[in-house]
Amino acid sequence: MPTATALTKTTAPVNRSTGGVVLRFECRHLLRDRAFLGLAGVLLLFTILALVAGVRWYHFQHHAGVATLADDRARQQDAERRGREILAGERSPPRGWWSNPADVRGYAYYLLQVHAIKPPEPLTALTVGLSDVLPYYQRVGPGPQGKFQTAYEAEHPRRLLIGRFDASFVVLFVLPLLLIAAGFNALAAEQETGRLPSLTLHGVSPQRLVLLRLLLRAGVLALLLVGTISVGLLVAGVPVSPGALAVWLALALAYLGLWTALVLAVVSVSGNAASASLWLAGIWLLLLVIVPGLVNLGANQLHPLPSRAEFILAQRQATDEADQRRAELLGRFLHDHPELSGVDTEDPVIFRFAANIAADEYVESEVRPVQQRFDERLLAQQRLIDRWQWTSPAIATQLAMTDLAGAGHSRHRAFLAQVDDYVADLRAFFYPRIARGEYRFDAYQDWPRWNWQPEPDGSTTKRWLACLALLLGLTAFGIAFAMRRLRHVRIV
Repeated sequence: MPTATALTKTTAPVNRSTGGVVLRFECRHLLRDRAFLGLAGVLLLFTILALVAGVRWYHFQHHAGVATLADDRARQQDAERRGREILAGERSPPRGWWSNPADVRGYAYYLLQVHAIKPPEPLTALTVGLSDVLPYYQRVGPGPQGKFQTAYEAEHPRRLLIGRFDASFVVLFVLPLLLIAAGFNALAAEQETGRLPSLTLHGVSPQRLVLLRLLLRAGVLALLLVGTISVGLLVAGVPVSPGALAVWLALALAYLGLWTALVLAVVSVSGNAASASLWLAGIWLLLLVIVPGLVNLGANQLHPLPSRAEFILAQRQATDEADQRRAELLGRFLHDHPELSGVDTEDPVIFRFAANIAADEYVESEVRPVQQRFDERLLAQQRLIDRWQWTSPAIATQLAMTDLAGAGHSRHRAFLAQVDDYVADLRAFFYPRIARGEYRFDAYQDWPRWNWQPEPDGSTTKRWLACLALLLGLTAFGIAFAMRRLRHVRIV
């Protein structure tokens, strides 16, 4: 009779049909395993709830943008109609210029309603990311601009802090826990019941048994996740492109593959189910809670953002100084803008409005360094997080999914840059008319319109390819390590 030592190194000849027999046995066992069926039900429930929440948020943003643009067009058409009636003598002009659509001052500063909209990407239904924190709309005009930091929907601060429940959360946090619960005893169950020696004598090696068992469970969870998301998006009418959805699902499956390799590696080195479950729970806590928390804390400590009070104080000081130096600022403004030569500064009305333009430009120039410091430190934080994202696959996967869904900082920076360019175009159109005193206005179709320019295709390719390569590389390493360890597992 072979000794225990011998059984750790040799097994009976492997029958090619043995793998199929074991696979059919595992499939029948899964159908009777109430614990695993319960885990699959939990995944199905969580995925459906996440899809409902994500789709509702996507449709909310989409319909809010469409409704806002429609309201803008209606108000612009109404102002144009009233303005043309005033110019034609069919309507009496109002007493104040600020309510007169035929006066360029009233039209530009008060009656011109334009919102810059950043439309949501369809993948926002799967990855909300920062789309509920970063403003996606802003009312713009040629006058002083409101700050984007205040353009939020009415939302409870605690909800903004916690974030929204979406499919990315299910993939990153819930799916690994379900896989751990389904596979932590993949080898220990056979060892503790004494079936492993019999299986080994029939040609079923520990490597094949554990790998097949974990891959089967992970495959069922993967099919459930992919099927639910695909059918859910189709039923909800979210116009996501097949290519973008395929990349998102590839990231999710690669992340699931990494956790399958981690469970396999821990099972191969653990002596029993209890130690395996503790080790896996500790790894989950480390990779998904501790490391991301430390990276975020380090970014905030190394690159702290300026206080809001500093911005408000600088704005107030610049405004007070501009009120005291209006004539000087107007002279400097006209010197810097030779296209405005010929402005009649002796006319008190023309002087007042031209000086207001010069004062607004001065205030913005004084506040701009504070805003630039804020932007530079925020960018430094993001670069630090990008540099350290490889310390946790969860961080890398989340950043890749967020960029892919257009719900991150990169797309928002492009939005802010386009808004700045658009405001400059509006000022180039209206300011010369106001400064020269050309108050009669009938160019309702000539002023520049907002036109969102989406990021070029492939702008996020580098990030998700790097993330996918990382996940696949770590998965291959984990499986290779586990297979090597399982060769020397103790049979009895």
